[in-house]
Amino acid sequence: MIRSVKDLIDYKIRAKDGDIGKVSEFYFDDERWTIRYLVADTGNWLSEKHVLISPAAFYDKPDWNKKEFPVILTKKMVEDSPSIEKDKPVSRIKEQRILEYYDWPIYWYPTLFSTVSPTIIPVKKVIPDTKEEETCIRSTKEVIGYSIHAKDGDIGHLHDFLIDDRNWKIKYIIVDTRIFLPGKKILIPPNWIKEVSWIKNSVYVDLMRETIKNAPHYDYSITIDRKYERRLDDYYKKSKNMKKEKVSV
Repeated sequence: MIRSVKDLIDYKIRAKDGDIGKVSEFYFDDERWTIRYLVADTGNWLSEKHVLISPAAFYDKPDWNKKEFPVILTKKMVEDSPSIEKDKPVSRIKEQRILEYYDWPIYWYPTLFSTVSPTIIPVKKVIPDTKEEETCIRSTKEVIGYSIHAKDGDIGHLHDFLIDDRNWKIKYIIVDTRIFLPGKKILIPPNWIKEVSWIKNSVYVDLMRETIKNAPHYDYSITIDRKYERRLDDYYKKSKNMKKEKVSV
């Protein structure tokens, strides 16, 4: 099922022996456009320590009714785990230490199981050389609000992410086009994103403003089924083909 990242904030993270805390945000990589971690805010229990929890730690399906993520961890494991600095990028070497601590898969290293989602299947880890300052994952909380730049100018801002809860892939970004009053919300698949600039707080997409403005309207009450996804995919493909035809004339 397709779910909003914003809707998952404040979900409880339940360890084998009690609650760890609540989800405060998510970290994703923009190469595979996949959620890699939930950020657990432990509150007063661990003096507001923030820890990363991989979907690889889930031992059961999330309880969507109770708004809980069950993880195969203990509170002691979380207490002794490496923490992260709030609102700061996570370096690859820091990420590597966390993965080693929990014995989670190194998802960026090619394996014999590369055709299977690395967030689900643990694999033997071979640690490549990394640089302390290298950063490859970013916070959804940070990126929400980034400006959206089409090929011919600004078009709005990133409002939310929609993920597939089966594999934690980011299916769409929600763009709010309020820069053009009255504006509306539309969906853009990650394959149309050319670049995310952390320095400029911007997302660059390989689409024209007119294409984005005329894209099918989206609101949270809409069920994203195969019919809707085909309609959206056909729209963007048609827009791309029309652009090619104009260039060739």
